[in-house]
Amino acid sequence: TVVVKGTQLGDATYAATTLSRSITVSKATTVTTLVSSANPSVIGSTVTFTAKVTSTAGIPTGTVTFTVGGVVSAPVAVDAFGFATFDIASPAPLSTTVKTTYSGSVNFNTSSSATITQK
Repeated sequence: TVVVKGTQLGDATYAATTLSRSITVSKATTVTTLVSSANPSVIGSTVTFTAKVTSTAGIPTGTVTFTVGGVVSAPVAVDAFGFATFDIASPAPLSTTVKTTYSGSVNFNTSSSATITQK
């Protein structure tokens, strides 16, 4: 919350006055989406997961983590366009779930993608 104060000193025409108002600035909402480069994938190939973090208030900065089969990756920086990528070797014949979470920043709230099933 920021308090903005305005003061008019007054003169022969106008009386002196002071006005204060509180302004609350909230973090901007974000939306995180996730796509796979190949789903289903070929066993042994590399699959790239791409997260995109968007906001109507600009391009969010910070990091995302990718959760693949319950294992959380190290943080990956969001680039100047709002993207972050993470590569894995294609899962064995079984499928696995993948989700990404944006950590938020001073100006932007956290958000998570929908979970996708990678085959």
